[in-house]
Amino acid sequence: MEALELTQAPPEVEKLIEGQARKFEVLAAEHEGWIYIYYEIDEGDYTTIDTKILNTYKQYVVQITVNHAANDQWINSYKLVRFERSENKSLVTEVTDRTPIVRQVHISN
Repeated sequence: MEALELTQAPPEVEKLIEGQARKFEVLAAEHEGWIYIYYEIDEGDYTTIDTKILNTYKQYVVQITVNHAANDQWINSYKLVRFERSENKSLVTEVTDRTPIVRQVHISN
């Protein structure tokens, strides 16, 4: 697994992220044998996003965890990682938010 800045992604992947990524939703894309995983949260939260990829017998499991940042150096509002697909397995994503922050959502009628 390799962590990337958005500007390091191939133009096709960057364009897909810019057009389809939504906060608090996982976006996965495949490009030239690589699987790209993108996850974004609100900017300004004192949080960090950790990603782990498990290669199980039947599938790839992507575990995304939002934690409190240890200090300012570790704050981030998105995470982009890629890994090389070695087998044609399904992809499952799991997101865990370990921050007690309550996010307000406005619903209009």
